[in-house]
Amino acid sequence: MGNVPEFVPPHGVQPMISRPIFPRPFRRPGLLLWLAAIALACSPTESQEWMTRERRGDTTFVTVTRAAEPTAVRRDSFEILWQSDSLENPLSMARAGNRLFIADRVRLHVVSVTGTHIATAGGDGEGPAEFRNAMAIGVHHDTVIVIDSRLHRFSLHDRDGRFLDSRRTPPATPFVNPMRDGDALHPFEGGVLYLAIENVHTDRPTRSAMVWRGLSGDTTQILREWDAVLWKDMEALLAPASLFPPRAIVAVGREGRYAHGDGLEYCFSVEKADAPQVIRICRAWQRVAVGPHTRNPPIGDIEMEPNFRQAIEQVLREQEVEGEWPSYDRLLLAPDGAVWVRTIGPEQPDANPLLYSQAPHLRPTHRVWEVFDASGALRSSVMLPTTLDVRVVAEHVAFGFGELDTGEKVIARVAF
Repeated sequence: MGNVPEFVPPHGVQPMISRPIFPRPFRRPGLLLWLAAIALACSPTESQEWMTRERRGDTTFVTVTRAAEPTAVRRDSFEILWQSDSLENPLSMARAGNRLFIADRVRLHVVSVTGTHIATAGGDGEGPAEFRNAMAIGVHHDTVIVIDSRLHRFSLHDRDGRFLDSRRTPPATPFVNPMRDGDALHPFEGGVLYLAIENVHTDRPTRSAMVWRGLSGDTTQILREWDAVLWKDMEALLAPASLFPPRAIVAVGREGRYAHGDGLEYCFSVEKADAPQVIRICRAWQRVAVGPHTRNPPIGDIEMEPNFRQAIEQVLREQEVEGEWPSYDRLLLAPDGAVWVRTIGPEQPDANPLLYSQAPHLRPTHRVWEVFDASGALRSSVMLPTTLDVRVVAEHVAFGFGELDTGEKVIARVAF
């Protein structure tokens, strides 16, 4: 086993059961906590010219006005750190020190933040060092942890990618699939936190959840769950019943911190899995009106298979379309506690997002990320190329999966 750490389940965790566990399992109230709660409840409202902060019980309400114009930075391209034919379908990325770790379906890649390729491990299979669907990755001390959603197991490696051990673990039923656009794994109290989703339902919203999974045995807890998208069976394919449905937009970070919202209005909450304090942040935001090409876009000039074209046309006929775009569609947590929010603003073209995958030229050229510090203050604004799927952020750099004009994926970064 080498230097694999000993994982101890958090206090109070029981073997997995079939129903969600809603009470916060890690909360340990005591005299100090009660005193803190009383102090928060009695705290006056604090205000600045562009922000107000009010504490009520365990919740701090932060309101950022439209007058707040953060320092803006724009980058028109990304730097390619690593490009390889072995990079097939990258799904998750984690950073530890000067190294990036990438879960790439059947492989694990290790690349330095300066672009040096260190290792590629794994392969397609069910052997001890192989993967079938490596979807989520994280780092605990010197151990790289990979979740394989098809084999239902953790695979443990050292920081050079060398295989150490694997541990089978049952899925957190019914949340059987890590979310593809979710964060990496995050170590917490003897296990890892990650985001997961149910298999698609058409009779009710398909839920997503934040899951704690212990690494020392068959222990799993569903810490929080949200209603997400209501899917509709449109004969040829499944599609969201609404173009802009309320959905769980969640980010997990260090030490059990997580941020969540539904993306419609510009509000989100930041909490900790083992503490009652909540910061609720709302930003005054002018939502973009939906235009005719979003409601009924012309698709005659877009190349696609005839059967797929018919399916898309059915979706465009039957899908409900609201009058305004949402306010944001992504949250990320930085190591310093900052919350990155990918906004939807005037730069969004009048094009239906269903067609983006078929017609990349319809995408906006840039996406705006607004950055709030751990206290809820709006710190900065960063405009990044849409072709960079951002996965890891820090104060002055973002790492992710870059898409070239050929459609090839690369490991990339943007400094600002």
